[in-house]
Amino acid sequence: MMNGIEDKLKALREWLTSREEVVVAYSGGVDSSLLLKVAHEVLGRRCTGVLAVSPSLPGWERDGALALAGGGGWAVWVRGKRAPGEGEWR
Repeated sequence: MMNGIEDKLKALREWLTSREEVVVAYSGGVDSSLLLKVAHEVLGRRCTGVLAVSPSLPGWERDGALALAGGGGWAVWVRGKRAPGEGEWR
């Protein structure tokens, strides 16, 4: 018998399977990392994470999120304003 978490993961995978592609708002936190991981497992290159960067996001958090995504092989677009001294909008 499946427990609650397994049931929810199964339902998530079924929902993702019914989609052509998805974009995940990715922060590097537990929730968005899990969603991006499962979406990547189900959809492969048909899922993309988007990391919003702003001066309020410490560089170490941005770098950690990108390292996690890179380690998982997840495609992530970085959008927004960088921290002061690191350039402008990208």
